[in-house]
Amino acid sequence: MVRRGKTEAVLIDFDLAMDFDYELTATRRGELMNGFAPIELYSRSAQRGPFTDIYSLGVTLYVLLTGKTPVSADERKINNTHLVSPQDYNHNISSHINQAILWAMALEAKDRPQSVQEWLDKLEKPEEPDIPNPRQPRQINWEAVTAIATCLTVLVALLALLVNSRKDTNQEKLQPSPAIESSWCEGAPGCGRSPTSSSGLSS
Repeated sequence: MVRRGKTEAVLIDFDLAMDFDYELTATRRGELMNGFAPIELYSRSAQRGPFTDIYSLGVTLYVLLTGKTPVSADERKINNTHLVSPQDYNHNISSHINQAILWAMALEAKDRPQSVQEWLDKLEKPEEPDIPNPRQPRQINWEAVTAIATCLTVLVALLALLVNSRKDTNQEKLQPSPAIESSWCEGAPGCGRSPTSSSGLSS
C-alpha cells in the first residue's frame, strides 16, 4: 500500500487481515501464508519476536527478486527440503543481498537477525572482500650467497689464468728461435758483429 502524500510503500498483510478477536489470536495452520510463515508460527508454544517478521520480510524480498515462492518452513523442517538460493534463480542478485535474504530466512529463529536494524545493516553494507595478507619478505640464505660468491671468485681466477697462459703462448710463437736467427744472419753484412769491429776501424 502507498499512503497518500508519501513515496514509500508499506507492507500491511499477506491477505490474512481479519477482525481482532482474542480467541482468534492463536496461530492456526489454515491462516498461514504458505512460504511466508516462519517455523515458529506452526506451533502454539514457540516464542515469537522481531525475528518472526524478519523471516517474512526476507521471503518478500526473495519473491520480489526471483518471482518464485520459496519452499515453506514446515516442509524444510519436516522433510529437510532444500531452500533454493535466490541467486540460483536470478544471477543478477549480488552476493551480499543473497546472503542477507538467506540469513533472514534461516529456519531456526536463533540463526536469524534479532532486529530489523541488524538485518538492514546487512542489506546496506556489503561485506568487504578479504584482503590477502601482503607477502612476507623472503629471508636471504646467506650460506647460499656465500657459496655462490666463492664459486664466482674461483671462476674469475681460472679465467684470468687461462687468458695469461694464452698471452705467454702467443709471445713465445712471435720470438724466433736461435737456430733461425743464426741461419738468417749468415752472409748478411754486419750481422753478428759489434759496432766497434767494423772494417777500417780495427787497429
